[in-house]
Amino acid sequence: MKKSQLLWLLGAALVLRGAFAISALLSQGGQRLLRPDSDCYLAGMRQLAETGKLQILERAPGFAGFTAPIWKLFHAYSAVVVFLVLVSVAALYILYLACREYATENQSLIAVGFAAFHLTLIANAPLLLSDTLFFFWATLEFYWLLRFWKRKTLSCAALAGLAGGIGALVRPINVLHVFCLVVLALCTAQLSWKKRLAGAGLAMAGFAVAVLPWMSFNAARGAGFAIDTNTGAMLHQNGAMLQAEVNHTGFEYEKFRLLQKEHLAFRDKNRFPDAAAREKYRKNEYRKMVCEHPWIALKQQICNFAILLPDAPTALEDLGISVPNRGTMGVLAKNGFVAACRHYFGKRFGALLLVAPFLLVALVVLIYAARRLIYAARNGKTHYREWLLFGAFALYYLWLPGAIVAPRYQIPALPVLCLLGALCVNDRKKTTEVPAEKGSK
Repeated sequence: MKKSQLLWLLGAALVLRGAFAISALLSQGGQRLLRPDSDCYLAGMRQLAETGKLQILERAPGFAGFTAPIWKLFHAYSAVVVFLVLVSVAALYILYLACREYATENQSLIAVGFAAFHLTLIANAPLLLSDTLFFFWATLEFYWLLRFWKRKTLSCAALAGLAGGIGALVRPINVLHVFCLVVLALCTAQLSWKKRLAGAGLAMAGFAVAVLPWMSFNAARGAGFAIDTNTGAMLHQNGAMLQAEVNHTGFEYEKFRLLQKEHLAFRDKNRFPDAAAREKYRKNEYRKMVCEHPWIALKQQICNFAILLPDAPTALEDLGISVPNRGTMGVLAKNGFVAACRHYFGKRFGALLLVAPFLLVALVVLIYAARRLIYAARNGKTHYREWLLFGAFALYYLWLPGAIVAPRYQIPALPVLCLLGALCVNDRKKTTEVPAEKGSK
């Protein structure tokens, strides 16, 4: 019976994601599936498929590595879209397995239901970006960590690290997540300190096996000991947000000004002979900005609550009801949420009725997850680990992007938020009062 319910949920998730994907694919040239970042990802995919080499430095290699075989076989973007939709549904099954390591069967199904009908996951599944792939690997890392907590098997810690490392090769935001894994491994209950330390070490080793070869390869070709050369883009992204508030101007204006400054500086080939030198310059310039205006930078870094909004814009863009890239982020930063909504939707607020049920699911997830965290705080002795999970697998991803926020940036945080939300739902059989060391409410 439970297996049947899971299959129905996965089937519904596939149908929903497929419907949005088909609608977007029917647009001229599939333009609805593209975003400004897509070109670089797709160029890397085509280059790897056609030459067997990846010379593009700007983006992490993960998207190209996983999609190049699809492109080589079918030579069609529609095939890549189908692959991403299937990856999104596969991640839901892994989420189910992860939740089974911590919660009851019913609560695990509820968590999968939350994710299956979550608007942000549905709308972003077919986009030609790395977010869906990263969702898969972040969920897999979450699964192996919970499995290690429950079963105390050291190989699970190593696999959590490996999954986290591969996730970093898809989106470099994960590169510091190894430290979260170390802390969580050390907090494993009912395990000797010797094995806790071994688990932490194996997590680090698994992570290193995934990322160090590529980072070393980049260092050897003048791109720096890094996964990509896009991290410095924070200068004309978060830096532009910072300057816009300081100078009382607009985000787009400051972004253009900073890009022009970069372009002029990089003409000096003696000073900037390679990508590593250019990245160092951009990071240093951003660091100077933050040091000049630390309190504004800190406020923007912490108060990025818009990242929690469900991705209704992408959903409507998939359906062809609205179009992206109209400067809404700048309006949001300067004039607030209401002004941003007016700017984006105009007189089309009625279109939200099309996705209203899915908006409600996203809202329920947040409310229930918050309620569960309050419960965990009140019962800290038995449920403290839920705050650790929230910090490592939600707050990390929600806080790190800083001032530049997009609803799709919440995607890697959704597995733990769905679990916490499901834990807040009472099991019919009243089997919820399980000690935190063996399970949870």
